[in-house]
Amino acid sequence: MCQPSITIVLTLGLMFSSAAAASGSYTTTIANEGFRYTFAERTRKIFSGGDQAEVYFTQKKYEAQLRYLEVRPQIDRVLADARKKGVPIVAADMSLSELVVGGPIDVTAVDEGAFPMNVVFAVDVDSGRESVTVTASKRFTAKQVDMLQATFQATLLQKPRERFSEEHQEKDQAALAAAAFSSPAAVAHVDEFFAVYVGARAEVTSADKASVLAPLQTILDAVLPQLRARMAAPDVAAQLHVTGLRPVKPLVANEKQGPLHAFRPWGPLYGGDFLRSATNVGAVHVIVMVAPQEDVDDVKREKTYRVMAGWLDEGVVNLRHKKNGSVR
Repeated sequence: MCQPSITIVLTLGLMFSSAAAASGSYTTTIANEGFRYTFAERTRKIFSGGDQAEVYFTQKKYEAQLRYLEVRPQIDRVLADARKKGVPIVAADMSLSELVVGGPIDVTAVDEGAFPMNVVFAVDVDSGRESVTVTASKRFTAKQVDMLQATFQATLLQKPRERFSEEHQEKDQAALAAAAFSSPAAVAHVDEFFAVYVGARAEVTSADKASVLAPLQTILDAVLPQLRARMAAPDVAAQLHVTGLRPVKPLVANEKQGPLHAFRPWGPLYGGDFLRSATNVGAVHVIVMVAPQEDVDDVKREKTYRVMAGWLDEGVVNLRHKKNGSVR
């Protein structure tokens, strides 16, 4: 759970208790095959308790989802028009590194060899900042960047219509029900003595889920053989600095909040029945976990983390090879 004075991110469906954070700000990302939309609140809010925070952030989540549904058709048209004009925008790839237009590094000055890459176009709005992240197969020209920034700004600065008014409440609720947002955007594999998670802090509609999860499955398929080979070693327990390993499948299946929650993608990786280690590939989180037979002290835990992190790094190298060097 969140502690006082930290940013609260609801992109992964974080839940609150009565003892939850007293302050926080809201950020959410929604992904589809063509782009990522992000809303980030500019100011922190102060709450008297977790219940008040939960109500507030639930409302913000609905507002952000409705805003996304409102602007998505316009953004789709912007991207389609840009492609017709020769702008090298391709299907979204969350595993790539990213640069923000207007940030410390000029997108148009980046070496051509660094592409493909994600490019973020951000616009300040009344309540915070909205941004659109697209994947560029080649370096954008200054003219292309200016055109996209101006178009996204014109789109996102349009004032959202009133939310949850009597007139629109039924329509809004129907739109949210039809979209059926879920989070995180993730896939997982559970083997006998280890499990792997590949996911991103993003929401996704039911219609977009298959297309968003397909690239994540590609990453999982790339890292899985290396992990399987490591876990097949006769002395794997000794390598992990534990006396033995328990089967993980029944432990994952018993997770009350669903199997993905067992990986703790929302917060600290330690705790519970598992030892976990993680790495990032762009905006994608890759987590591997095992279940030791005994309680592991802090010293051994750190050693185990380092070993599994090394295995993940090997898997990421395998991924880079399969993607012909596009992951950085």
